[in-house]
Amino acid sequence: MSLDCVKKSIYFYKTLPENSLFCSQGNDSENLKFMLNKRFPKLTIYQSKDGKYNIEIKSFDSEHIFGMFCKKDENINKFMRLKSVKNDTPQEIDAEQEKIILEYYSFFYIDINRKMTAFISNKQSGKFTDILNELLFEENYHINFIPYSIESLEKAVSKFKRIKNIEATYCKKSSQERFQKISEYPGENSLVIESLKIILKVSSTGKQFVNDLRKIENQNKKYEKYKIVGESDDGIEQVFDIIKRLFYRNAKIEIQGNPQKNLDFIKTRLKDELQLIYLEENS
Repeated sequence: MSLDCVKKSIYFYKTLPENSLFCSQGNDSENLKFMLNKRFPKLTIYQSKDGKYNIEIKSFDSEHIFGMFCKKDENINKFMRLKSVKNDTPQEIDAEQEKIILEYYSFFYIDINRKMTAFISNKQSGKFTDILNELLFEENYHINFIPYSIESLEKAVSKFKRIKNIEATYCKKSSQERFQKISEYPGENSLVIESLKIILKVSSTGKQFVNDLRKIENQNKKYEKYKIVGESDDGIEQVFDIIKRLFYRNAKIEIQGNPQKNLDFIKTRLKDELQLIYLEENS
């Protein structure tokens, strides 16, 4: 991967509008389109009331809405210097003299008819689902974003070509009980544990793997989360929490150069990845 290449993950959610007195147009797709069209009628930038977040709509029709979401940060770290390079000579920018605003952004795509959303993860740009609902709330609208769930343990495990890790997070009581058995910290008053998480690196799984998981899947009083992490047949990382029955699938995207100059490529990738998920769900 070149230095000019940005590598990110794409995440997927079912996207269901919440019916209310303010929006009751018909089926979910019609309600979804109504909400988005009412709140974002033009291809422009929409800011939250506090001005901290914004959503910029790049394209919008009867089938989709595509755009950027952004978080602003005006608090420049006092131990950070900003420099501009002119003629190979770095010149410091006085952040006190000039008002510097850092903007962290990413991209989203909502398939209106299929009621699905894909967005590119960027921790610094904020959580897209929360940002969108904050703006929709101004019109008394709300959208539920739901990770894909799988009821069948066998079906979930079959989606993994290779299992890499098992991540178990204990509930508070079982965390304390488990930790007390660790000999490095003897004595009841040495440490008080709020939560304990273990990560098992897996080299292979045997024939009894699903049966072993079945013994764990109903132990919600012992485990808060019990995640299986691995790869699908197409090399995409997947996560399945057998306690919460949540199956998270993400895809990788590599963007060459400035992402804002590659909008068509990003839009097409998000659209195509959503279609793959849809076909998989409905096959």
